[in-house]
Amino acid sequence: MKCFFLAALLAVGMISAGIPLSAASGKQIRAVWVTGRRYFCLNDVAAFYGMKLMASKQYCTICNKWNNAVFTFQKRDGYLSGTKVTWTGVPFVNGKLIYVADSDFYKIMDPVFRVHRLRTRPVRTILLDPGHGGNDKGAPSVMKGRHEKDANLQMALKLYRLLRSKGYKVFLTRASDKTLTLAQRVAMTEQVKPDLFISIHCNSAPNPNVSGIETFAATPVSVPSSSEKKLNLAPSAGNLYDSQNFFLAYVIESSLKGTTGLNDRGVKHARFYVIRNAPCPAVLIETGFLSNWKDSRILFSESGQNAVANAVMRGVLRYAAALNPSK
Repeated sequence: MKCFFLAALLAVGMISAGIPLSAASGKQIRAVWVTGRRYFCLNDVAAFYGMKLMASKQYCTICNKWNNAVFTFQKRDGYLSGTKVTWTGVPFVNGKLIYVADSDFYKIMDPVFRVHRLRTRPVRTILLDPGHGGNDKGAPSVMKGRHEKDANLQMALKLYRLLRSKGYKVFLTRASDKTLTLAQRVAMTEQVKPDLFISIHCNSAPNPNVSGIETFAATPVSVPSSSEKKLNLAPSAGNLYDSQNFFLAYVIESSLKGTTGLNDRGVKHARFYVIRNAPCPAVLIETGFLSNWKDSRILFSESGQNAVANAVMRGVLRYAAALNPSK
């Protein structure tokens, strides 16, 4: 496989060998720098995890019997053990070696492949944030007279009851049709000091055929958000929990995609105010598109809302069990 983009960078001297990363196992991961960003050799990453590397003209995969990661050449689309993800960089080929962004190693793969290395406090208190409310109706539904704020609250109340039944101390930023600013929602974390912050929303798009679930973690520093090319250079409070944020988003999206009947649009990064400023692991879930008839019918049905709430609860339980295995 050839990479003319890489060849052009080499010609103008914009790429250089980096200092190899030493793993605890003694394995080395070679690195190169491309226009200010560091990329790791995927061949070495595969060896680091004890995985095999396979490649075709369009895709490359590292896998073992437990996990896998799929990358798409020329794109940021991929999969992590069956769940869609948007990688932070575009993989490229240099000779016989494939390179991926170092942030995809540190901020996406490693939190899932080596979750036991994550450090966090036990999950006891959870703050749920039903998006919008009051004067802020959120996205309109294709179902006449329905609005996002109502579906968000109904799903949050169901999730509230489920999590309390599992022994968690749970709070809501709003328990009624109340107007709140984004700053007020984040300020509530100072009062309740949650171990997790989960914001619940519905999506909308001009194209009525667009559908599905997306779960967002705060964009790490020095990488682009999933819908952007520009790097995020401004750190925020949420970046202290980048790895925990991604793992929480990953287990919730993995749970949602298999149980709600909605399309899996994957785990993504964004700089939404509430998650980038949350002083604890945080995610924002876009539970479906109210501009789509199928999604809207599911999200305003009792069975659909119960499915979402149960799936998110299972994601929380998986997160808590993985990070606190002795509990």
